[in-house]
Amino acid sequence: MFGDEAILTEEFLSKDFRTWEGGLVSINHENNNHLLNKARISDLEYDPETKLVWATFNDLPQKTLDLINSDFYEGVSQECVPLEMEGRKIKKGYGTGATLVSYPYKPAATPEMGVGVRPSTGSMMAATLASKYPQYKTGGEKTPENEPTIDELKSTIETLKSENAKLREDLIAKDKTIESTVEKAVKIALESHDKRQKEASEYNEAVKELSSFMKGKEKELDEFLSEKPSAGIIRATAAAMKATVASHIGTGGGGGGGSGGGGKVKSTYEAGKDVYTAAGITPEDLEKYGGLEE
Repeated sequence: MFGDEAILTEEFLSKDFRTWEGGLVSINHENNNHLLNKARISDLEYDPETKLVWATFNDLPQKTLDLINSDFYEGVSQECVPLEMEGRKIKKGYGTGATLVSYPYKPAATPEMGVGVRPSTGSMMAATLASKYPQYKTGGEKTPENEPTIDELKSTIETLKSENAKLREDLIAKDKTIESTVEKAVKIALESHDKRQKEASEYNEAVKELSSFMKGKEKELDEFLSEKPSAGIIRATAAAMKATVASHIGTGGGGGGGSGGGGKVKSTYEAGKDVYTAAGITPEDLEKYGGLEE
């Protein structure tokens, strides 16, 4: 996967060969599977006699088959992630794909080793391949009139390289867009989190301050807080109670019949009427000492 050559041990091939199932087929280890009809690896089988893994590459387009049957074809190279190594030998791993190697590149394992053999070569491995996959037909050696020219094959390779380069540019551009979007999302999330933290801190401080004036009146306090008043209302209530205690205002109890204050004071008073009544605070006290905020 990282371009390093390694030796695949029999232990690895015999136990982990099925991890290649569904792996992508490419050309020359490049990201061009989308140009090969999204061909994938299937029908995997380990042969203990030849110590090879046999597989089918599904849906290869005709241009790719022409490349395999041309003089440009050099063989097949597998791709995997090594999970356990002993020196340069892979003992355990995970197969990710396979690539068709074309001139001027050379695969680490060659057709002479039995890897990436074409059915039409007449070799013993080709005969084994034909016996294992009788449904795989190549039509034998291509006739001269059907043989693609070197110029045609060069053109195909250049087209694949060009399309691959364009795809790479598109991916880089998308990565930058995604990165920018993620940064904005993270910034918004952090700002929202900080705001919630600040609001929670202010609310807790306001409740703590109000509680200090409500000793013995926990029930009224709980009922008041059950209405989910804002931190501003809680602070106003605490301020009013503090001023009342300091100046001894309203010791005779006010009930809630006071007429002073604007609409906001009255609504605040009504929201915490039980608390204010228990503390002997009138709407006028709340308006005078509450310090209500918008």
